[in-house]
Amino acid sequence: MYVDFLGKSVLSTCANASGENGARLGPRSAAVTVLISAVAILLAPAACFTSVGRAWAVTTGPSKGTLWVYAVGVSNYRNSTIDLLFADNDAQTLADTLAQRAVGVFANVNRKVLINDQVTRRSVIDAMLSFFAQAGSADTGIIALMGHGVTANGTFYYVPYPADLSNLATEGLPVAEFETAVQQVSAKLARTVLVVDTCHAAALNFQVRDLADLASRNRRARGISLVGELVPKLPEAYILSSSEGTENSWEDAHYRLPSEKRGHGAFTYALLRGLNGDAAHNGEVNILDLFTYASEEVPRVTGDKQHPYIHGQGTNFELARSHSISPGDQQQAAALTQQGVQAQQNGDLKQAQITLARAHELNPYNQASRVLHDEVSADLALKNDPRASGDLIEETAQLLKCKPQPCPQPPSDPWAPRPTVIAFLDFSTMGNPLELAGLHEALVARVSQSIEGAKRAQVVDRNLLDKVLQGLRLSVSDLSDPDTRLRVGRILAARLIGIGNVIFLGKDKYIVNLHLIDAETTEIKINVSEQGSGPDQILQVADKVEADIMSGLTREYPLRGKIAAIDGEQVILDIGSKAGATVGAQMKAVVEEPIRVNGKVVDNRLKDVGSMEITEVHDKVSFAKVIDHKGKLTVGTWVIESAKAAAKTREAASASAS
Repeated sequence: MYVDFLGKSVLSTCANASGENGARLGPRSAAVTVLISAVAILLAPAACFTSVGRAWAVTTGPSKGTLWVYAVGVSNYRNSTIDLLFADNDAQTLADTLAQRAVGVFANVNRKVLINDQVTRRSVIDAMLSFFAQAGSADTGIIALMGHGVTANGTFYYVPYPADLSNLATEGLPVAEFETAVQQVSAKLARTVLVVDTCHAAALNFQVRDLADLASRNRRARGISLVGELVPKLPEAYILSSSEGTENSWEDAHYRLPSEKRGHGAFTYALLRGLNGDAAHNGEVNILDLFTYASEEVPRVTGDKQHPYIHGQGTNFELARSHSISPGDQQQAAALTQQGVQAQQNGDLKQAQITLARAHELNPYNQASRVLHDEVSADLALKNDPRASGDLIEETAQLLKCKPQPCPQPPSDPWAPRPTVIAFLDFSTMGNPLELAGLHEALVARVSQSIEGAKRAQVVDRNLLDKVLQGLRLSVSDLSDPDTRLRVGRILAARLIGIGNVIFLGKDKYIVNLHLIDAETTEIKINVSEQGSGPDQILQVADKVEADIMSGLTREYPLRGKIAAIDGEQVILDIGSKAGATVGAQMKAVVEEPIRVNGKVVDNRLKDVGSMEITEVHDKVSFAKVIDHKGKLTVGTWVIESAKAAAKTREAASASAS
């Protein structure tokens, strides 16, 4: 089946880039879709459809022929004030990884990489045309561009090594020239993939505010205009872009594979993980599964601040293949994972990081070692950050000062906004074979990350839990006692306490059981049970568990608040991001009316008087668009999250992904 597509991750539909999470991250200052918009005229089909989720309605075409990988990245510029950190590493590592993973998929793999001072306006074009000169009609080409991108005086530029704002006209590479060269190359090939991980002008030196504003104002409109003017229709062409047009693309030292010493941009980092096995199905990595994986992973690791974008047309095709791991390496990796978990529990974070990195290197398909390596690396970063460590100590002291009552106290008004805080306090394993070492620790870590990423609820940081336990002179094993769990959960101001277990069913099969207990009533409010198979399915199982939890939260703990102000068809709600408000959330305006039986009031019920959708979120308030209303909405009217609308949204996403 041949298809035109315009795809986004399901996460991007509810994106709001205003979050303040991930303070350690640094932007490439990047929302560059400046390049993507310009190059889109080469690749955009006449008609596209949007697809969400992992499964795409396309068939996998054969990938034989030669794979040609051309990657360009600049981190170190002649003008050092505009240097990036990892764009050069992105280009080199992506090319190397594709060359390794494409063995057996393509008859041959050729690659060429230009980095730093090798990258000039002329060399980018000349080297590309020369490299692809011998490519044939059965071949696949990948062109990757990493570095700064900028708009100046209505012209899109990629910024080579010698360029900066003062000499863009002579040293910058106009995207029109790049466009022409890509079109020449694409005409020779069976299919073309363009990977763009670049940035806009905000990082380009001192006097950039006007230029950055110009890029921000023009980017979206110019992209729409260019797509509308397309003429060439290439048979198979894809653009994989690091971010949407109004976003930054982030890079950070922590975005690195366990065996690496340097970081990456978030987008390239996700692509590398996908190529190394996380996006594999039955040992194969196809182009759309790779991008879908990246489109889900990037928002997660950036705190929902960056959302990749795909544009193009063609059939799905296999791009890479998982390499087999010997039984000996699998066993050694499992043993090292177990040792890493023990080192982490003993507080030896550096040793845990080294051990887990080695485990992942031996078996990159064991997702437990990878998830736990990330967690340990984050813990080390916190430990080595005096300011963050000080904040943690201060927060711990404040919580312990408030005991035995939670701090802050729950609001007395049931319609006052209240955050949903979850503390995972007791998780155990029943029958733990070596090959699944670290499983329950990795599951809890991944579920916690996913919940935080969705922004609908908050998860008590494990480091804060450890500090509170120390202050109470308790150990993790003490949390197996229900009364102790409840006391600790209340001190942590948790609304829900998470407990559960992993039960091994034989071979590599297991079942995950999770219960969320209301810290005030002690009633079990949410039950989750999911089955998994093998250490390479941990992420999928964890994401199913997270989805079940989010469904339960909407049902049992819907967002509540009041209309604070009204401006025509827009209202301001007193619910902000701190209480769990997210863009796209469907809210109902309600009033209380009596239920009468034989003329007597026996109870009350909520009656819908309107509906609205949250369009913008701030810390303490949100803006919502009124969809409909029965009568006049007034300030003070109660609003409550629509569980039915949320369920429909999840069902639609599930259907798209099945």
